[in-house]
Amino acid sequence: MAKRVPEAGWLVQKIPAPPLVRMLIQYLPTLVGREPAVPKVVLDQLRKGITVRDQVAHEGARAVESETLKGTLTAVRDLLWLLDYYGGQTWALAHLSSATRDAFGAPRS
Repeated sequence: MAKRVPEAGWLVQKIPAPPLVRMLIQYLPTLVGREPAVPKVVLDQLRKGITVRDQVAHEGARAVESETLKGTLTAVRDLLWLLDYYGGQTWALAHLSSATRDAFGAPRS
C-alpha cells in the first residue's frame, strides 16, 4: 500500500492493520482498479487459515489437517504473487497455482 500511496506509508507501518481479508476485499481493489482484486478461492482459503491460526493461538488446538495447511500456504503464496503483479511484476502471474490462475483469468504459460 505504501508503494501505491506513499502518503499512507506511515499509517501502514505504524497503525494496527484491519483484518487481512477485509483489506483485500474493500481496499485493495481501490488501489489496483480491479474488482475483485483477489479471487474468491484465495480469500476463502485465507479465511480458513485465519480460523485455524486463531484456534491454535487462542484455544490451544494442536491438530491441523495437512490439506488445510497446504491450502493455506498455497493461498498465501498466490496472494504474494498477486501483490507482486499489482506492483508491476507482470511475470508473477505465471507462478500462480492453476486454481488461482483460472479464477483470476490469467493466461496459461
